[in-house]
Amino acid sequence: MTLLLTRNDLETLLDPADCLAALRGAFRTAGASPVPGQHVVTGLPFPGTATALLPGLLPGVEAYTVKVNAKFPGARPALRGVVCLFSGVDGALLALLDSATVTAWRTGLAAALGTHLPASPGPSSGATVGVIGASVQADLMVRGLRTLRPCGPLLVHDLDPERAAAFAARHDARVVTSPQAVAAEAGIVLLATWSRTPLLHLADTRPGQHLTTLSADEPGKRELAADLLDAALLVVDDHELAAATGTLATTGLADTAVPTLTDLLTGAHPGRTSPDTRTAYAPVGLPWQDLALSWLAHERARERGGGPGLRLSGVTSGCGGTPEVRGPGRSASRHDGRRRMSSTERPVPPRMAAARQATAEASGGNRGEQHRLGHGHRLAAQRAGARKGNEEAAAGERAAATCCAHRPGRRTLVSGRGHSGPGGGAYAGAGA
Repeated sequence: MTLLLTRNDLETLLDPADCLAALRGAFRTAGASPVPGQHVVTGLPFPGTATALLPGLLPGVEAYTVKVNAKFPGARPALRGVVCLFSGVDGALLALLDSATVTAWRTGLAAALGTHLPASPGPSSGATVGVIGASVQADLMVRGLRTLRPCGPLLVHDLDPERAAAFAARHDARVVTSPQAVAAEAGIVLLATWSRTPLLHLADTRPGQHLTTLSADEPGKRELAADLLDAALLVVDDHELAAATGTLATTGLADTAVPTLTDLLTGAHPGRTSPDTRTAYAPVGLPWQDLALSWLAHERARERGGGPGLRLSGVTSGCGGTPEVRGPGRSASRHDGRRRMSSTERPVPPRMAAARQATAEASGGNRGEQHRLGHGHRLAAQRAGARKGNEEAAAGERAAATCCAHRPGRRTLVSGRGHSGPGGGAYAGAGA
């Protein structure tokens, strides 16, 4: 049985402190994976892009992820998709996870870690933090940063005043009128928008500030101007991907001169060396980050006895069967001691059962008469009975669906619903 983990499931299973610990450890070891991750982005004949991140691999984890997203900035929500967690032992599909939630958590919390390490410690009460773009990723950046260090007053700006007000209410923040107003007061600036034109230039900032931008995950998106990036100590999450699709593709900086977050964690690069140094973190978003949090959620769900399950096997084409959603359960793979059900134990979909019954009645109701019918007449009788059975079963399924549309155990994978107010607009959110 494949676990089906929705937004509500994931928010129950995951904790920012645990996720930060998992990400910190994975940043140290992910480079040892023999297969590099790929970040594929393609345009569409629609107002959006299709993205895929694969494979998500980490040393010591016998599983991998494949993530597929639809990213439509004008839609509500702007990002929808699914993360598939596969067993590395036998290829079993261990879990399907809501991608909007996994992406928001891993993007926001990894960015919080990438902010904490190069940013100035600030006063003992914490530096003022400013947010540009009141997205769900910004929500998680703020939660993660408050877990990692003391934070001072919080400012927020968004093109949508209602989104900004809702964000401010959730985080006890103050709304300001522009990106420049954020940068004028904040020692740490967090940007999480879809902007394709720079929101801040060097003249908008001051020495000692730190800025984290989440728009570096796709070509063409840019929140920070080139003069600001050139003047700052720039940190990325991966040299190769940053050079192909991220910030290094637009700045002209040599990747050898730009440290990664792993370099700061392992001490290979000292990071900030002066209180006056401007620093910037510009991650692309890496497939293994999806695995780190998906595996954590999967293991938490197993510890709690599983969760809603989805059986994808045993569906026969043309028989009217549909993937079966079941109650608590988990994947029957070598990661799990559960026994697989035999074909005689598996429940038969109603339409298939009715068709079999009608066929049996048509072929066995009157043996003497059937014997006198020719071969073609017997097949015609069987097919007529099967059609009748299909029609009756379909009518029963429609009636059951009407009565039980919200029956417990029938789960739907929902991406992004209700995270942080309406999506859409230039500041609707970012992240791969």
